[in-house]
Amino acid sequence: MFFVGVAGGIKDVTIGDVVACTKIYGYASGKDESDFKPRPEVEHPTGGIAERARAEVKKGGWLKRIRHKSSSEPRAFAGPLASGEKVVASTKSARYSLIRSTYSDALALEMEGYGFLKAARENPGVEALVVRGVSDLLDGKSVADTRGSQELAAQHASAFAFEVLATFEVPRDSSGKEPSVPLGLRAVFPIQESSQDAGFENCPKIDSIIRNVKIGAWDAAREAAIQILESTDEFGKNELFGALLTYHEYPYDEDIRWGAIQTIESFAELAPWFIDRGLLARMAKHPDFTIRSSAACICMSLAQFAPDRIPMDLLFKLSSPKEDWYVMAPATAALKTMARKRPSILQYFFMQLQSPDADVREHAAHSLADIAQREPEILDPKKLEQELARLEQANDRTAARIMSEAIPRVKKAKRRKQFKYVSTAVRN
Repeated sequence: MFFVGVAGGIKDVTIGDVVACTKIYGYASGKDESDFKPRPEVEHPTGGIAERARAEVKKGGWLKRIRHKSSSEPRAFAGPLASGEKVVASTKSARYSLIRSTYSDALALEMEGYGFLKAARENPGVEALVVRGVSDLLDGKSVADTRGSQELAAQHASAFAFEVLATFEVPRDSSGKEPSVPLGLRAVFPIQESSQDAGFENCPKIDSIIRNVKIGAWDAAREAAIQILESTDEFGKNELFGALLTYHEYPYDEDIRWGAIQTIESFAELAPWFIDRGLLARMAKHPDFTIRSSAACICMSLAQFAPDRIPMDLLFKLSSPKEDWYVMAPATAALKTMARKRPSILQYFFMQLQSPDADVREHAAHSLADIAQREPEILDPKKLEQELARLEQANDRTAARIMSEAIPRVKKAKRRKQFKYVSTAVRN
């Protein structure tokens, strides 16, 4: 669910900019005595859609959806909003002073988002995000409105929201099954110019095999992969697969390029023994994020049935929250899939919780919370409580909140032992 509308800018933003919320303060919560004593309440968007919004802020693909562009290009921010029932129309008002002093990191002021996220939180599994376009800067609100600023801000917020929605992938279920209506991970993006274009040579056989593989047509991709696999010779060599790999750089037709990428991923699922470290390493360091995303998606598939084919050092790099969302999301899903049989992976997430980078800590907290929801029995509640205390001591409220919500699920679950038949003495 999206709540899209306009807001008044109060920090770092100007009219026409867009803010995707990372949290929303309910600034009206407090106690009225001789003076008002605020008791801050905070709501957050859900983790998956919030990470996609952060990635879009960095990428800027939403700008192409703006139909009527102004002379200055709008910016997008991922940051806090302040929400309350009163209209604040002046920076000289007491309420504005309260908001700026108590919620100094809030970028804009709106009215409905806090209640929207609070309602969404009561419905597990619902993805929710608030996106606001800045229509005024409080002072001079009526003048800005008469100049069409509300319509402008609404258009920009809508463009951002539609781009996030179009590129957001519904998470797979615990069986690894794809969603019935697959979204965005394979969305179309412009091909970057490559110095290798002039040297590319078509393979007529590959052209024929993948011509019906359209974006999102995974059955067709699997059929193409089967045809290519059937050309394997008695020594285990497959020249067609080698030719298919060159289509990562296909310079002439984006649809064919994406068909090749989907076929490669399907081939990896059918014949993981063809996927070696060298191939994944080349893909993982490719300057085009779509190729790195393909490497991460291959790892996500291998994690279910051939985890020994995955170079863990490459997967750790691909899962970094500093990576593009399309790369980070499937790589992190691969790590979480393997955590049951490789408990050492959990320590990787715990190490991230101690990072000096708040984004890295939040990413780790979301990963552990997801495991707590799906496989709580593989987590140690005492370990989670220790990390929660560390986060609280560091005053990381966001990561601490995520962890505190996960711990009760883990405590209710019966802990799974890693070794069923080996004694503790032997293990130690």
